[in-house]
Amino acid sequence: MNSPALERVGIGDSFPEPPGATVERELDTGRPNGVLLEMQNFLDGKTDSHTNDELESSIKAVASSLLAQGVTSVQDATQYNSVSRWDYFAHARERVGAMPRISLMPGYRNVAEFVERGLTFGSGNLLQRVGHAKIMVTASSRHLTPDRRELSHMVRESAEAGFPVAIHAVEAEAVRSAAEAISSVSGLTGILGPHRIEHCSECPPEALRAVAQSSALVATQPGFILQNGDRYLSSVDQAMLPYLYRIRALTENGISVAFGSDAPVGNPNPMLGVSSAVTRRTRTGTVLSEGEGICTLEAIRAYTSVSARATGLELQVGKIKPGMLADMVLFDEDITQCPPESIGTVRPVMTLLGGAVVSES
Repeated sequence: MNSPALERVGIGDSFPEPPGATVERELDTGRPNGVLLEMQNFLDGKTDSHTNDELESSIKAVASSLLAQGVTSVQDATQYNSVSRWDYFAHARERVGAMPRISLMPGYRNVAEFVERGLTFGSGNLLQRVGHAKIMVTASSRHLTPDRRELSHMVRESAEAGFPVAIHAVEAEAVRSAAEAISSVSGLTGILGPHRIEHCSECPPEALRAVAQSSALVATQPGFILQNGDRYLSSVDQAMLPYLYRIRALTENGISVAFGSDAPVGNPNPMLGVSSAVTRRTRTGTVLSEGEGICTLEAIRAYTSVSARATGLELQVGKIKPGMLADMVLFDEDITQCPPESIGTVRPVMTLLGGAVVSES
């Protein structure tokens, strides 16, 4: 946020940070620099809302852009997702037209509301379905929020309601806490999809062991290596750099890894993510943890078949074979034959959703 926006919502030099939230500040003055972390609860109702026409126009533009890039399925992983958001998307799809398939993750606090409506994991249809229960655990304020005990309770409560969980975990302490909470419900039956750890950004050995023991699937974003890698190299503790956005170490320890973009935080172009996963190069060409790179085919699987499993749709999408839905993208080059550093420039020329052409150039 710029200075007038910060002033408008009441964030000044002496602003007390809400629990679990962080207001980044200038090192020399201590003044807020405009970067706010985990502040959506605080900002709710303090900024301008949009009209339905504005929202639908934006959804149409975003849907068109995603389909043009070959993205046929998305996850709405907002931690505040409610039944009203579910209803809104169902209505918007009727008015907007062609859109990627959506798995909407209920926010943990709204799981009971979904259950009361008769909506559980996998409810809906193949165009819009209910996804994992979304939980946030952060250590960005130097304190684990929620703490381990509360997180375990949240995971168990979601699982007992029939929802696998998707836990946002960036810092090493948060990753380990998420893995341990998932391990605590390993004996529960009736869960129809894998539990997920979202991001798994810092994964030193002790966190890696915890994730492997939990049997959780990791949904991560290799595109951040390209997009943010130079910043990581300059700002992250040198001891942690080898453990950022690990891929090969995860797979070698039997952990399923699915790829995504975290758009709009990251660029949604999957080919940038494939290229990053293979080369591990930042924007300036520096390699970040070269040993964590994987081959092109492995990266493609992480965006397709493994991502389908991550959403509980491995029997419907993610592979080109008889009996599967024809969600496909045609490129102007064979990406398996391109130099890895050039994959990000390969251009999609046609996207099909369920066998119907939804984008063509």
